Amino acid sequence: MSIITALVNLIGAFFSIGKINIEGAVINSVFIFISFILTFYALYIIIKWIATNAFNPDTPRWNIEATVAATMSVAFAVKIILSIVPDMFFVQFFYVYTFYIVWVTSDSLIPIPEQQKNRFMIIITLICLITPWIIDRLMRLMVPNIQC
Repeated sequence: MSIITALVNLIGAFFSIGKINIEGAVINSVFIFISFILTFYALYIIIKWIATNAFNPDTPRWNIEATVAATMSVAFAVKIILSIVPDMFFVQFFYVYTFYIVWVTSDSLIPIPEQQKNRFMIIITLICLITPWIIDRLMRLMVPNIQC
């Protein structure tokens, strides 16, 4: 899904920019791809640590991966829509839907006590929403002279 998001972002850059900047579009797509991949692994590690240490040490790997994939699906969809039509800024409000996705998947995939479910939901949602932005900013700091 990260590859599809990066490719749609690359194609969307050609249609939405008046002056075509191939270098900037490719670098931006690579940054998006890397930030989503690193976010996926960071979320996997954090959810695995929280699920096994705090709630249920026998949580299967598949359940953790499915939780991460469902959580990241909203970010992928919003990024794809905004890559194709960047003027639809109001689509960013759909990031709030991530709270609901984490709530539902934590119910069915990771058995969490009801008292700790809110804390788990807030932590995982914030990590899912903030980590791609942090990784993207760090990469842009490492490559400061590129305009994209």
